[in-house]
Amino acid sequence: MHPPGVNNASGNAPGLLTQIIWIGSLVTGIGLFLASQKAVAAGSRRWTLSALQAIVGLATVVIASGFTVWMALSWYGMELANTRETWFFLWLAGSAFFL
Repeated sequence: MHPPGVNNASGNAPGLLTQIIWIGSLVTGIGLFLASQKAVAAGSRRWTLSALQAIVGLATVVIASGFTVWMALSWYGMELANTRETWFFLWLAGSAFFL
């Protein structure tokens, strides 16, 4: 119906951005999991670590989704119709993958 822009990966840009956030969420989750395991072995409380892990992970997803939108606009020259909605979608997807 509407042709994709020149630098939008032939219309596959939403899928590509979601994949970047997905992999980033997996790496964040693995890193925080390994760090929490070491903290539990050192004697930290599990409840505090679980809450801190969720907060740090979701904050990382917020930053990563913003960076991904910025990267798509500035580095790759993609044409995004609404950057706020794109960021919000990537944040929701990344949060779901992380959690």
